[in-house]
This record gives sequence, structure tokens and C-alpha cells, in this order.
Amino acid sequence: MKRLYLLRHAEARPASRGSSDFARTLTDRGRKTAALVAYYLRDQDYRPDMVLCSNAKRAEETWAVIAPALQPYEDSVERLIESLEVQYLKSLYLATPETMIMLMRTLPETINSLLIVGHNPGIQSLAITLAGSGEAVADAPLYRDFPPTALAVLNLEITTWAALEEGCGRLLEVAIPDRG
Repeated sequence: MKRLYLLRHAEARPASRGSSDFARTLTDRGRKTAALVAYYLRDQDYRPDMVLCSNAKRAEETWAVIAPALQPYEDSVERLIESLEVQYLKSLYLATPETMIMLMRTLPETINSLLIVGHNPGIQSLAITLAGSGEAVADAPLYRDFPPTALAVLNLEITTWAALEEGCGRLLEVAIPDRG
């Protein structure tokens, strides 16, 4: 079984005149909600083996806020992360679910848990595509709202990334930080 964490980047400023959508940066509120997600990931012991992050500025900034909270505990050998591979990929900028699935199918089998930091609508659509169907999925906030810094956690009923396909996952939870 593989574990997948899908995170929408934190709230970003609107593109200013003359700048691109790609260069948008986080708002103060975005930084605060990213920090909430960081500590949530740590408190739930959700620790990915690898991170794939869009190289858009707002996604990179989201990961930069989260990363320190996921550093290994110095007092616990069991929780030691030898090395957390992070890749910043242009292909994740506004990627479709199909693009992300093709990318994940190429991952090494030594990776058991993956965090993708990306954008909507693709990241939400990917969660829905992989989660399949069922009452728990239909009732999940995933279908109604997936705001900035929303996190979907899925268990994938696969042993190899190459076997990744629509409906192979089970949605464990959708975490949405306080919007206040």
C-alpha cells in the first residue's frame, strides 16, 4: 500500500499588474494556514518519503513554511528521515490529474508516501479521481470545497506506483485549516 498527501498551495496574492500568475506570492493569511497544516502533518505523524512541488512561487513558499515542521525528531531514531527528496517541477503548475498520475507512475518503488503541493482544479480533481466512489467519499468536503491549504490524505491500494489508476485509493481524510 502507498500513501498520498495532496496539498493545495496556500492563499496567494492576486497577480499584480505586469506580473504573471506563476509569480504570485503568499499572503500573510496563507503563511498562517500553511503553518497550521505543517503542524497538523507533524501531529498526525504524516511524513512523506518524497515531495513533488509545483515550481510556481506560491507552491514553493507553501512548502517552505511546511518543511521545518517535518524535520526529524532528534530524540527518536524511529522517526529519523534519512533524506527527504524534494523536486520542484514546472509540470505540476496547473497540472491535470492525468499529468500527475503519469508522473507518479514513474516514481521509484522505494517511495511509500508522497506529498504533492499543487494547484486547483487539478489537485482536487486528482483526489476525487483516485478516491473512487462510495458513501464516505461522496460525503467528503472534497466534492464541495477544496480551498487553499486543503489537504487530502489517501491510502492507495497498490504495491507499485506503476499500478496507479483511477479509483485505486481510499480517502482517509480531508483537512481544511481554520479560515479565520
